[in-house]
Amino acid sequence: MTVTCLTLAGAACSVPPVEAGSARPTGGALGLRTEPGRYLQGDRWPDACRLLTDGELKAILPQAEEVSRKPRGLNLTDIPDFLTGKGGGTEHIAKAGCDLGFKLPDDYDAPNSAISIMVNAIADPALAAKAYRQGKAQDDKIGGVVELGKEWGAKECYSSKPTAGSQMRVSCHTGHFETWGHTSAELAGADAYSAASSEAFRDKVLSQVVRTLLAKMA
Repeated sequence: MTVTCLTLAGAACSVPPVEAGSARPTGGALGLRTEPGRYLQGDRWPDACRLLTDGELKAILPQAEEVSRKPRGLNLTDIPDFLTGKGGGTEHIAKAGCDLGFKLPDDYDAPNSAISIMVNAIADPALAAKAYRQGKAQDDKIGGVVELGKEWGAKECYSSKPTAGSQMRVSCHTGHFETWGHTSAELAGADAYSAASSEAFRDKVLSQVVRTLLAKMA
């Protein structure tokens, strides 16, 4: 139980600090490829809820408990190629994303943290890069972005700007996927609702989620 408690002497027990580990991906690369100018067919996409296993999550956050998963769907619009007649239409990919909920040490004995994954495009590299740039331009208009470049091993990444109590979001171009998350537990000794804590969650947790996904999506 990770809750505030009282010792026999009546002194309050402290909540242990949240520890952050390193990515330890398992299973190897999925080898997902498609023909030039096309998206991968939806029935060949991976189940996003299998892209980050319990063991891989605990390598990143060793204290994570009570992990739950909920699939998230994606409506993928493929623009037709008028020269070849291929493509076109919208396909619903039921397991393109996954919401993971879990508990980290905190004053309250309940799930308090979440990481979400969404695979936006598995496509010809030029098509995936175009989808990435479009998403980045939209996010920059909405709230601004922070360039991460190749720091985490992808071709390029960016994040939302860290703000107090924010849900940090990272988008990477290698495949093309996004991951975002939050916790109310105190990470790296910062106030859980501060901008510094949001930035720490991005740099210590989401960076390792990205490295785990890259090992499979590359």
